[in-house]
Amino acid sequence: MSTFNRYLLHFGMIGTAGFAIFVALVSVDGGILFSPSMLITTSLSIACFVLFMTLFFYVWAKPVSVTVRVEEKQEFVKAVKRIARIKWGRKTVVESDDSVSFRYGNKYKDWLVTPAELNFNEDKCVVSIPSNYEEDILRLKFNHKHIDKIEN
Repeated sequence: MSTFNRYLLHFGMIGTAGFAIFVALVSVDGGILFSPSMLITTSLSIACFVLFMTLFFYVWAKPVSVTVRVEEKQEFVKAVKRIARIKWGRKTVVESDDSVSFRYGNKYKDWLVTPAELNFNEDKCVVSIPSNYEEDILRLKFNHKHIDKIEN
């Protein structure tokens, strides 16, 4: 499922819950204060909330891939781990021979957000992250070396 669809589903559930509360309040009231304009206004407000929140978070978390040249794999992973834990809030690290994945450790959060992954190939590393994290990777320094961005 794409990032946009995950956020649409997430905020759609919130909007549905808000609409259910509205219907419950109207039914408890007995329909005395109900008017068609209130129904239209509430429905449009909820639809706008769902659409704009989905678009905002999609733009913020749109997946990007950055290929960087890495001389010391372990130092690079250590530097990214520090940023992932402190700044990104991703405390769970899953490592394999040629990849490292940073997760929240919560199944719902891990499903909702774009994953942060490092995939190594010789002296290059493909970093797959949300677009909001790209600058953190490009500004990364370790052992007084800057990251060389190859392509985006």
